Amino acid sequence: MKNNKKMTSGITLIALVVTIIVLLILAGISIQMLTGDNGILTRAVDAKEMTDIAEIEEALKLEYLNLLTGKYTGDETATFENAINSYNTKNPTKPQITSESANGKIEIDKVELSSTNIQLGVDSEENANVKTVEVIVTPKQNTGMKHYVTISGKKYEVKDENGEIKIDRTPTNTTGTGITIQAEVADSTVATASVNGTTITITGKLVAGSTKLNVTVNGTPYNEIGTIVAKAILKPGGTAVATETDNYTDSNEKTATVPKGFTVSSEKGTTSGKTDETSIDSGLVIKKGSDATGWDEYVWIEVPRSIYTDPNYTTDLTANEQGKKEVTSATDYDGIYKVLNRYAYTYREGKAGQGRYWKDEWYDSSNKKATDSGANLSDTAGCGLTSENYTKQYQRMLKSVYENGGFWIGRYEASSNSTAPLSQKGKTPQANITCSNAQIQAAKVATSDTTNNENSKNYTSSLMFGIQWDLVCKFLEGSSEWRNNTEAEKIAYINSDSSRWGNYRPDSGSGSRKYTGSSTTYRRRNIYDFAGNVGEWTLEHATSKSNYPCSYRSGYFDGTGSDYPASYRNYSSYTDSSYDARRFSCLTLLK
Repeated sequence: MKNNKKMTSGITLIALVVTIIVLLILAGISIQMLTGDNGILTRAVDAKEMTDIAEIEEALKLEYLNLLTGKYTGDETATFENAINSYNTKNPTKPQITSESANGKIEIDKVELSSTNIQLGVDSEENANVKTVEVIVTPKQNTGMKHYVTISGKKYEVKDENGEIKIDRTPTNTTGTGITIQAEVADSTVATASVNGTTITITGKLVAGSTKLNVTVNGTPYNEIGTIVAKAILKPGGTAVATETDNYTDSNEKTATVPKGFTVSSEKGTTSGKTDETSIDSGLVIKKGSDATGWDEYVWIEVPRSIYTDPNYTTDLTANEQGKKEVTSATDYDGIYKVLNRYAYTYREGKAGQGRYWKDEWYDSSNKKATDSGANLSDTAGCGLTSENYTKQYQRMLKSVYENGGFWIGRYEASSNSTAPLSQKGKTPQANITCSNAQIQAAKVATSDTTNNENSKNYTSSLMFGIQWDLVCKFLEGSSEWRNNTEAEKIAYINSDSSRWGNYRPDSGSGSRKYTGSSTTYRRRNIYDFAGNVGEWTLEHATSKSNYPCSYRSGYFDGTGSDYPASYRNYSSYTDSSYDARRFSCLTLLK
């Protein structure tokens, strides 16, 4: 039997190996042709570099030609160095031409920063605040120096060959030291600085303040080359790390200045019985303390900065002390007072028709003013301050109101404490204290130096001046509870009859003193008990009675709201201790 085998064709293992080897050799050759020293890609990069060099060379020649033809005027002349300077100035984003001395070190003409005023936001929520600036170094362009342009990390020499500008096409082997930059912040508690190349990164430290940036280039110091200003920018719930102008902005873009250590309320009116405490229009609330010891709370009284240039308040309308000119200086105390007086003029006489246009002026325990013969200028038994310190505190207050656009007052009537009076809810209002002692206690809110009331924090505290009480009355006109009332009705609630929103005696029977913040009925713009409950000392001089120089405002729980509305002015002797000291937790900010 014949055995037939069918033959099939294929590739042997040896042939396969040979084929792979050949392919690898071809691939290696291809890669070498692409990436080798003389490869296609390398030659493409080189061609790009040569094109860049040619463009720079042409630009330099054009600058030189412009100088020769007199296109530029001034001190510039047609020199190689001036052509380089002109090129560098006009082409800041292109490779710059640098100059080196014989030892390869760049000679510096001047050092500048891309920004000399570096603003840092300081976020009390501890978010990082970082800014970067560029160091701009202008090298000297002296005859005899060598000039280079760096392309793709390679240095090419720029030459002047008998009036013709050329750039070598072969990189130089020089190893110059180039530019070395160091930077430090003068006050390292405000910010720190780090350097990467010519970029300085400045990082804030959550501390508001102002300091200088010092830069060293190639060993030469350039001190105070820039100013760093860090501001505290607060959000609801944030705590101020420093007192700085306008460190809080509410949702309506209105601003307030929060003193260091105080926390902005985060209550937006979503809690039962609460109103929005984050808005200036509603009554911005700040607080300090703890859940264990209680929170001292204060409300911002807005006094718009616009009033100092508003003709409605800077024009002399009557013979009384009105503003007569625009106020542009924080130390124009007389001008500031006159504008404030005009702004709150509705309440300057006290209750409507009272006619008690009293002044904020010092007086001693004999009811003598500072200008009176025989006045004891060091006497504190009258209003609690010497004449000198009264003037100092009064001027501080006016300056602060002008610069900050408002001031803070206690949210609640003051209550006693072993160290300093409190502004807390649910306390017994402090009473049975003389005006002078009330002022001495008032100073303790900010400092233990009760005689001079000098600052030991970043604000001072005192009884309110008369003009401040009137400014609060003006502020309360905007209460949301009265949004449907006419302007005349709002004013009447404050200077004619405050029965609807104060703790006064009922129509029959007698009244009783309430705890602080006892009812939302007595709340307007987040301030409690401004009308009624207890009378309140101020630093105003009551001039209606010779033996009663001390001024107190508003009414008390056993009077009526029509007899003693919120704006009411009354007088008492310097030995009388019948009235409360409530609003002495008025804070004057110091910047």
